[in-house]
Amino acid sequence: MNNRFCRQPWSFVEVHQNGDIWNCCPSWITKPMGNILEQSWEEVWNGNIAQEYRQSMIDSTFKNCIETNCPHLLSETLTKESPVFEKDDLNLLWKKLKVKDNSGPLVVNFCYDGSCNLSCPSCRTKIQMCSPKSDDYKNIEKIHDIVINEIIKDAYRLYITGTGDPFASPFFRNFLQTFDKSKYKNIGMIHLHTNGNLWTEQMWKTMSNVHDLVKSVEISIDAGTKETYEKVRRNGDWDMLMKNLEYINTIKTLENVKLSFVIQDDNYKEMELFENLKHKLNNIPRVRTHYYKLLDWGVMKNFEEKAVWKSNHKNFQEFKSIWKDFEKIINTETTTHNLVGVL
Repeated sequence: MNNRFCRQPWSFVEVHQNGDIWNCCPSWITKPMGNILEQSWEEVWNGNIAQEYRQSMIDSTFKNCIETNCPHLLSETLTKESPVFEKDDLNLLWKKLKVKDNSGPLVVNFCYDGSCNLSCPSCRTKIQMCSPKSDDYKNIEKIHDIVINEIIKDAYRLYITGTGDPFASPFFRNFLQTFDKSKYKNIGMIHLHTNGNLWTEQMWKTMSNVHDLVKSVEISIDAGTKETYEKVRRNGDWDMLMKNLEYINTIKTLENVKLSFVIQDDNYKEMELFENLKHKLNNIPRVRTHYYKLLDWGVMKNFEEKAVWKSNHKNFQEFKSIWKDFEKIINTETTTHNLVGVL
């Protein structure tokens, strides 16, 4: 570990609804860089905490990283897609980076509007939809203004969204529908993370300015059958999703689609069925599936009952057996997971 380096503190930020700015997944690090409702963007981006994170990468201490959670630090073999490198593989490039950075992040994750048309039990207890009548509307509006006018000025890639659905959020949907290429000349890619239920042909036509920028997407599904889908993706419409996947398969600008599956007690027997959904996207150059372990976001009263990947779960041994058989039939180039250290 003492010869590894992570680029995240120079290249990435995640903007949250309370104004917190994180330079990595909040489950993988100990604290945010700062808060843009309390500080200026410059105070956050080059403040003491940001400099502390960067120094910990330069000296390979990973001081504020939760190494047991980060799949990149856990991994024995690093891929080109990983933000973590062996220093020897970088030659001396890492030595040129300073704890203060004159340019903004290259990748920005829009996580400040949790509006979503679904209320998945693993994520929330009810439908959340931001509107001018919402208590937090003004704060989200302020954050959105800072993001689109300051934080993404140097960005190449936008990630929309890590907390809700880009087509359901009034802020994100409007941003995509009114996107001005002359204002954001550096942006070369927009990644959408969606549940797919609202991604209709009619919706997509309203976003013509970003069509050539949306090259990669993640579609969260978590099931292989309609019955299970409508349990784990509450308020979701399986038939509509299947219809929308057929349409998404016709979008010629898409290069990379990831179908994702959060493993839990309700769905672990459907992984092989889920794999078959790849065939619905046979016109997309690269289609892959990814399996996440269910995490406790503080909303599930029955988390322990659902977390089948935990060794003390009553169905863990059955899940482990199914997973071992599943591993024998998958292509590891198109099927990935974050179960490192679990099985």
